[in-house]
Amino acid sequence: MNQMPIDILKRSRIATLVVDDEGAILLFNAGAEALWQRRAEEVQGRKLATLLPAHTDGATGRPQLKPGAFLLVRDAKGRQHPMRVLTDTQQHDGRTLHTLFLYDDPVTGMQSTALDAVMQARPLHDTLQRLCADLEQLMPDSRAILLLADERGRLHHPIAPEDTPPELLKAYETLETSGRMDICSMAASTGDDLYAGDISGHPHYIHCRRAAVNAGMRSCSALPVKSDSGAVLAVLALLSRNEIQYRPDSNPLVRTCLQFCRIALEREKTREHIHHLTFYDSSTGLPNRSMLQSSVTRLLYRHRHSALPLSLLLIKLHDINRAAAAHTDDSIDSLRQALIRRIQNATRQSDITGIIAVDKIVIVLPCCSTQQALAAAERFLHELRKPVLLDDSLSYQSNISIGIAASPDDSDDFDTLVRHASVAMQYAADDSRQSIRVFQPDMNQVVQERLRLENDLRDALRTNKLHMHYQPQVGSDPDTGLLGLEALTRWQHPELGNIPPAKFIPLAEESDLIDDIAFWTMDHACRQLAQWRSRGLPIPRVAVNLSAVNLQNPGLPGKVAAILSACKLQPCDLTLEITESAVLHPDQTIGINVSALHDLGILLSLDDFGTGYSSLGHLHHLPIQELKLDSSFISDLEHSTTAQILTRSILQLAENLGLHVVAEGVETEKQREFLQRQHCNALQGYLISRPLPPAELERWLARQD
Repeated sequence: MNQMPIDILKRSRIATLVVDDEGAILLFNAGAEALWQRRAEEVQGRKLATLLPAHTDGATGRPQLKPGAFLLVRDAKGRQHPMRVLTDTQQHDGRTLHTLFLYDDPVTGMQSTALDAVMQARPLHDTLQRLCADLEQLMPDSRAILLLADERGRLHHPIAPEDTPPELLKAYETLETSGRMDICSMAASTGDDLYAGDISGHPHYIHCRRAAVNAGMRSCSALPVKSDSGAVLAVLALLSRNEIQYRPDSNPLVRTCLQFCRIALEREKTREHIHHLTFYDSSTGLPNRSMLQSSVTRLLYRHRHSALPLSLLLIKLHDINRAAAAHTDDSIDSLRQALIRRIQNATRQSDITGIIAVDKIVIVLPCCSTQQALAAAERFLHELRKPVLLDDSLSYQSNISIGIAASPDDSDDFDTLVRHASVAMQYAADDSRQSIRVFQPDMNQVVQERLRLENDLRDALRTNKLHMHYQPQVGSDPDTGLLGLEALTRWQHPELGNIPPAKFIPLAEESDLIDDIAFWTMDHACRQLAQWRSRGLPIPRVAVNLSAVNLQNPGLPGKVAAILSACKLQPCDLTLEITESAVLHPDQTIGINVSALHDLGILLSLDDFGTGYSSLGHLHHLPIQELKLDSSFISDLEHSTTAQILTRSILQLAENLGLHVVAEGVETEKQREFLQRQHCNALQGYLISRPLPPAELERWLARQD
């Protein structure tokens, strides 16, 4: 071994060690010093086992390494480096010398960069910059610049290692706005790998030519980074000091870099998608309650320290859910988007608009007094009341109420402002003369009473203070007899007396109690039915009401099945009454649950039939067995020809579809006679019986015999 090769080995950036046959380190070059972070003077003369104990023969001290083997090197600071090793054994002056060349494993190194980025949630820019730097280190004659692509394929935001010449990076920053066709732009557009050989004269490498030539580059390969679906996420501009075309199919280093760039970019898109789902409304793209709370809380903090006013408006679209029941999801999304556009056209750039429910929009007006907020609310009201055309046929006109709360007068807390604006909005909704109300402190009494009633309802449910009444359903033919019972929940408040369902059910729906009440009612009704049957009382079936909120519970079918099983009842013993607006709600969970309940064999009844937008058009698509004709039809039968015609039509339609019909609210003999003549299947109402507690119902049954 002559002096020249030893000098080259000493200066080489590739970590190189020479050891004798007893494992003593004879040479520890500059590359090895950089890798282990130790000086040659500290290492030479010592045994190889001090550096690579897992790869040394314990008896002889010789290296035990296969060529191309993978190993982890631990440096003086405890950091691990994945490396590959090449070995060479030669005889020199009668001695056996082992030369070890350690080099970065490109795939493992880039993989480490990508995995570290995922595990540590590093910013996308930093991850891509490190991958480009890794590639340059492995290909010393190259420069790597990654240009991100937007959804239209336009390139922007070039990312490159820190030592990239500023002139070259600046040229790529202005590439998209230059208006010149470049191989990178072409690669983004076509998705093909492209190559510019002699860039000093290539017709599609003009804008960046001077900067690249000044950096010593002679050629450029434009390589698209593609998603699994084939969409171009970015383009890697790989420049070389030689005229060489880099191809992913023949160069594993380039292929590996492109793969890990794709992983990093798709991870970022997934993160952004999750962030959007978490903090934004999916159909309008507006901030949801979580994002609003975060943004407005920061805004309130700044206003609190500068004594500036702020107003919060809560807009309620009262009938948008009913419109949703009558039209497609796309139509309703278009409606909401149209209304949002009108709001945004009437807001200032500094205003914040968000959605906290399907039918509730929040607008935050910074630096805005109550009087200014009232003027703004009038503008919003004017814009939102203009008709919107749906399905090219039906015009929708909003029924709107707006509540206003102000900071700092009412509160400097987001949730409290929303609650106060909601109270003011409810006052506006209850007042036919005004659609806009400003929160007043005395309105808090309503809030307190509502909270008290909610807590009392929660306590009544927990302590079993609710009770059940049952209203009979009988055949219109007097010989038919009892066909079933509707189970109705009642609440006798210890201080306020009887609280009607029309008051406590909406309260339960707005809190977290509605599922508990529905399952409590179903459980008690089924247990009561099982008990009656065990005593020989011939009750055919029992019906229980479900709200749209209940139908949105994914666990509903399983819970119903469990209650029936516990009571030893068959699915046909239970009827679930659901409103047409609920069953036609755009929430997919409702449709899934309705189908699952039908598949269980549960009888489904469409309650309040005839009060929705387009019942007849949807009727044949619904998995129902029964219609409950709304009492509003029945009450008009004696004096309204229109009511009679509509009732006849509905009964005829139901007969043609094979549906059982129950007429609700039957109170007179003339109503009974008309329905009997029209062959209505069942009657329910005060003419037959008012809702009765179990003991009174048993006496009623005894009288029927």
